[in-house]
Amino acid sequence: MKSKMLKRIEMATAALVLTLLLGCGKSPETPVETKPAATTPPTAAAVPATPPAAPAETTPSTATPSAAPAVTATGTIHYDASPTGSKMLIEGSASIHDWTMESALLGGYMEADARFPESALTDAKAAKPAVSLYIPVRSFKSGRMAAMDNRMQKEMKEPLFKRIEYTLIELKPKSATGATGALQFDAIGALTIAGKTRTNTMPVS
Repeated sequence: MKSKMLKRIEMATAALVLTLLLGCGKSPETPVETKPAATTPPTAAAVPATPPAAPAETTPSTATPSAAPAVTATGTIHYDASPTGSKMLIEGSASIHDWTMESALLGGYMEADARFPESALTDAKAAKPAVSLYIPVRSFKSGRMAAMDNRMQKEMKEPLFKRIEYTLIELKPKSATGATGALQFDAIGALTIAGKTRTNTMPVS
């Protein structure tokens, strides 16, 4: 059950990275405070504890673009996730009833060159944009039972590990050079849940 739950969260993270890549707005000069995971995680780590119910299904929404552009000292463009307009759902079923946990607090940022994502098809440096995503564990609510919320926080070790975090390591192009439209990549990143970090690969468009 633990490994299945982690796979579901990885699927959610893939969709959320896509939300950052396509739904972030160019930020003002002062970025939001973030706490990215380590960029060089261990490749094999123990799987974290899971919520009390069965494996989850996840459905994120699209982020709302935010404010004006900010060019960094290195010439890249900084994007912040909008503080509103996004949500993450974890849905599952148990022997007693189906359940849903939802969070509307998604944070993070991306720094990429001005030609991204097309540049990532041919430029190895452009294929490593700085992408960091986090979701506060305490922000997930069932909307039904406080006991379920409390149990989930306990299983996720929320007092010690406040966030689910993801940091992109590299994008591996799958689309051909010169392709247009929705470009395809495999995203290699570090996913941290309940203090355990592991690398994973997932498709993004």
